[in-house]
Amino acid sequence: MQIRERKSTWALIRTEYDKDKKRGVSRCLGTVSKLATTIPAALAGELIEYEKVQLEKVLREASVERARIASEASAKSLPETLDQVTAWYLDLSVGTTALPDLAERTRSAYSKLLKAMAQAGVGRKRRAKAKLAAAAAQKDNTAKGKAQSRTRCREYCDLGTDLPPI
Repeated sequence: MQIRERKSTWALIRTEYDKDKKRGVSRCLGTVSKLATTIPAALAGELIEYEKVQLEKVLREASVERARIASEASAKSLPETLDQVTAWYLDLSVGTTALPDLAERTRSAYSKLLKAMAQAGVGRKRRAKAKLAAAAAQKDNTAKGKAQSRTRCREYCDLGTDLPPI
């Protein structure tokens, strides 16, 4: 079966051999909306099992792609949404009863977002840790330098020679 893409639908076309014409003849079985998630009942009766599997695969892939596009759009609009939420919290009266629950759910969702960003490799940079790591590396280098100096002094002492001028 061929699945031909139209503007907002897929046309399902089956090619069957016609003995009289001695060639294949195309027959349109019907159309399916690109927004469909399942095979329409009227069309399901006409399809052979492997055609159903083929169409279900196309519908599933389209659904996954729509979800990916929606997620990407949500991610791109998130900074503006956060700005609006920030303004809402700042304008909100303190006595609202549903506020603690909403705040907890928001913190939880934000924590999940930060964790996902870190897993994706775009998490926030930890400058304090970087500074600590640099300081530790410098301390290690200083300690190594002192150890090398002691070793050189011992080598000269073992040889019975004077230390070279600094």
